Amino acid sequence: TEQPETFFDHVVFCTNVTYADGGFKGDLTTHAIDENDLSQLKTQQDLALAWTSLVPSFLKTNVHVLPSVEHAIRIVRGLNNHGKEDVDVLVAGSLHLVGGVVEVAGLASVAL
Repeated sequence: TEQPETFFDHVVFCTNVTYADGGFKGDLTTHAIDENDLSQLKTQQDLALAWTSLVPSFLKTNVHVLPSVEHAIRIVRGLNNHGKEDVDVLVAGSLHLVGGVVEVAGLASVAL
C-alpha cells in the first residue's frame, strides 16, 4: 500500500474563511468558530501538528497552515505552474470549506 508521505506531496490546513482579505461569501459563512481560534489558526496548527506526528517522515516544508481558502488555492495553483503534470487535490472538511474552494477556484460550472 502507498504511504502518506508518498501519496501526498503537500498538505494544506486552512480556515473556511473564503477570501485572503478575511471576507466570507455570504452563504459560506459559519459562526461556530471561536474568533480567537480563527485569528491564531489554532485548529489548523493543531491539525498540522497531528499530521507531522502521525507521518514524521513527511517534509515539514510541505505542510501549510493558511488563513483562508484563497491562500490555499494560491498554493495549489503555484504547484500547478511549476510542474508539468496536473495537480490532484483532495478537499476534506465542512461544506463551507468545500464551497469556498469551489467559489475561489472558479469551479462552479464543473462542481457536482
